[in-house]
Parts: sequence; structure tokens; C-alpha cells
Amino acid sequence: MLDEADLEWFRAQGIRILPVTYREAMRDMGCNVLALGRDRVVSPRHSTRINAMLRAEGLSVLDPELNQFSRGGGSIHCMTMPLRRQSLQTA
Repeated sequence: MLDEADLEWFRAQGIRILPVTYREAMRDMGCNVLALGRDRVVSPRHSTRINAMLRAEGLSVLDPELNQFSRGGGSIHCMTMPLRRQSLQTA
């Protein structure tokens, strides 16, 4: 749920907004996706309508089964984080 001024700002930046329902966003964690780059995203399999919209936008959607994680209040983006590893040469 975004204010119209925020939506306008996104549009001015060339960011496309895809409409999702409150249930899709909150209960199903449907907005919790992971961008992999090169027009690829990871999105929960149970977000079938959202995944169809993403594919219609030309994105390649990898859709693993994540409904048990969503029931716990998380999803793919919550399950990932950047790691900085120390080089073996400097260890």
C-alpha cells in the first residue's frame, strides 16, 4: 500500500509497478522475491498469479516450493544474504 506520490516517484524512475493483493503481499509473502540479475528472479511457487505477471514482463522466474517458509513469515529474500569471504591467500 503506497501513497500516490510514492507511486509517481517510482514511475518517474522507470520502475514498473505490478499490482498485488494484500493477501498476496502479507500472508503469501508474494512480494518477497530475489533478483538474480539478467532478468531472472526467484519467487515462491505458490505465488502463481504474481509469477505469471513477472513472466509477462519478460522475466525468467525460478519458482521453488517455499510455502512452509512463507507460513513462518519469511521467503526467498529473507533466506539469503550477502557474504564477504576472506581470500584463502590472505587468511
